[in-house]
Amino acid sequence: MGHTAQLAAPATPVAARAAEGRGAVLAGMLLAAACAVLALSAPAFGHGVGFERLDPVQLGDREVTLEVSTPPYDPDNPEKEITFSLLDTETNVTIRDVTFEVAGYKGGDELFEVESRAADGTFILVARPGDTDEVVLEESKRGGFLEAIVGLQEDVIHASGRPFDTGGLYQFDVRITTAESFSKRLDPPIEYDVGISIPQKTYHEIDDPYFGQVEVSLIT
Repeated sequence: MGHTAQLAAPATPVAARAAEGRGAVLAGMLLAAACAVLALSAPAFGHGVGFERLDPVQLGDREVTLEVSTPPYDPDNPEKEITFSLLDTETNVTIRDVTFEVAGYKGGDELFEVESRAADGTFILVARPGDTDEVVLEESKRGGFLEAIVGLQEDVIHASGRPFDTGGLYQFDVRITTAESFSKRLDPPIEYDVGISIPQKTYHEIDDPYFGQVEVSLIT
């Protein structure tokens, strides 16, 4: 007993045009979805990147400014690093022997207050999520043996707690009480109010009429 093959009847011009139309619509939908994904994800990694220099102030016979910088945003890294540097506006060189007094706030609530003596004129804050409602502070050194010998190790303040579980707007009151010498207190101190917006990644499920339930991630 032989096998019987069924052959499809040739498509009529009308049916062929309808099939082409459905294919074009589907291709357009896929292209639009791809463009939407690119539009949402590609620029989002640049959010919160860069640096800002605040208004210069007089320090003796020179002008100095506070530079605030953040590294590129990585949604897979829970740590958020913020660097404060006191710079000479003419040479762009950091001022030595700077004492920073920094208080951090979110939503009007004070999260922490810390003092850090920075021989290299740079204060680094690394914030990360934690298991406590109160922010826990720890200090460490960044740099190797050679940096330690020449006094170029960086002081890093690690702040952890539930207030850093999400992003949002963080406020920092920065007081600089010494500059160029730890033994010489500035009167009055240099003061800056700094606002930093930290991105956050959230997940949402939507019901798509063509693809069913889809999980979408947004970086805001």
